[in-house]
Amino acid sequence: MDHHLETGDEYILSEFSYSMNDDDNKSLLQVRRYNQCFYISLTPENLESSPTIKQEYLRFLEAERADFDHNGQSNGSVDPEDFYDWALKPCLPLLKDIAPVPKQLPRMSLYDYYYPEKLHYCLHALNDMLIPIKVPKTDSFLPPGVLLEPSMFSTDWPTFNASEVFLSFTNLSQAMCPTAHKVIIQNSRNAEVICFFKPFGINETNLAAREVTNYRKITEANLAPGVRICRPQGIVKDDCDRLMGLLLTYIDCGYVTLACAAANRDTPDSHRRKWVKQVEETVAQLHDAGLVWGDAKPENVLIGKVDGVSGEEKGDVDAWLIDFGGGYTRGFVDKEKAGTVEGDLQGLENLTRYVFECERY
Repeated sequence: MDHHLETGDEYILSEFSYSMNDDDNKSLLQVRRYNQCFYISLTPENLESSPTIKQEYLRFLEAERADFDHNGQSNGSVDPEDFYDWALKPCLPLLKDIAPVPKQLPRMSLYDYYYPEKLHYCLHALNDMLIPIKVPKTDSFLPPGVLLEPSMFSTDWPTFNASEVFLSFTNLSQAMCPTAHKVIIQNSRNAEVICFFKPFGINETNLAAREVTNYRKITEANLAPGVRICRPQGIVKDDCDRLMGLLLTYIDCGYVTLACAAANRDTPDSHRRKWVKQVEETVAQLHDAGLVWGDAKPENVLIGKVDGVSGEEKGDVDAWLIDFGGGYTRGFVDKEKAGTVEGDLQGLENLTRYVFECERY
């Protein structure tokens, strides 16, 4: 079982993995601090010298397993933070020593992010204390990347190496726990442009092929600048010519989707009507250009703004369509209508109903 989490003010826990098999009681925590990556493992065999610590570890692990049902959803009976604090508190001096606070804001590329120095430790029980012991490196993480035929890409898309794309953060707190979604590139006019980076994992070849194909169609359609959709700005490849991900329009939305906005009872009806109208207009513009949206649902509409594109009024936020990877969502689009104009219209009808009647969903 893998959990992807963010926790603590002094590190980011990016993954906690363990087996659901009671005969395998090993676990692994992946921790990042600035541009250092730490893999910290636990196993009962390394805790034998302290029965108290061993039992505490097994108690936490048993609670973690019991707290997750077959859908991987927590029922809230245990606070994972207690375990993370217990396991990582003895490691804090080590983390701070190896990855100290930088004297100035660091500059971190996608290459730096996906290929950091990796340090491996096992937690041992010594004198009734947890002590991190360094162990030989193992290959624990594979950066994103898939191989696609070069002919699949639009010739209008610039190609960037991972070392040419930089993470966007403005303070040390963000630099300590970086994410690889908001990035900066330099365009053909040597101007800095903020983009959204969408990576493709090593097992996502089919998804990447669908998205690349659909985004190429969007580029070739030459839509007007005012059409509110997420557009490709380029691609990122690694040194082996694998596609690491797409560079897309960055929509400054503060993680607010139309689903979030609709669920907020304080959202005025005037805003709801405006956003639904904008979605209707955008879908019509896509259809006029021979394109389809696909997975039409409120979660695939961001409520925000794009640099250089003005809203109807100063400070306005608009409805922007994202996710052209195909697929469908039950309750919005029927499976047999997925990827069609008819499916988009069905999704739009259900989306409109959701925005004004979301409490019934």
